[in-house]
Amino acid sequence: MKDKSKPEKDRFKINEPGVYIYGQRTVVIDGKAEIYGYSDDEVVFSMPGKKKFLTVYGRSLTVRCAGRYVSEVSGHIDGVKYGVKNA
Repeated sequence: MKDKSKPEKDRFKINEPGVYIYGQRTVVIDGKAEIYGYSDDEVVFSMPGKKKFLTVYGRSLTVRCAGRYVSEVSGHIDGVKYGVKNA
C-alpha cells in the first residue's frame, strides 16, 4: 500500500538504476544506462527516457563492460553523482 504521507518524488522508484561502489576501484551500474560521454577522468551515463545523468569521477577510468542492463567502470574512483547534467 502506498504511503500517502510522503510526496511522490521522495518514494523509491523500481525502475531507477542500482549503483554499487566497491572501494575506490570499481563502480557497477545495474539497470539501463547508455554511455553519454567518456574521458580519462569522467564517464557520463544517460538514463533512457529521462533527463538525468549518472557521472563517475576519478582518474585513469576505463569502462570494463557496457551491456544492455549492466555497466562497470574501473580505475581510481573519486565520486559518483546522479542528477541533471550541468550545461
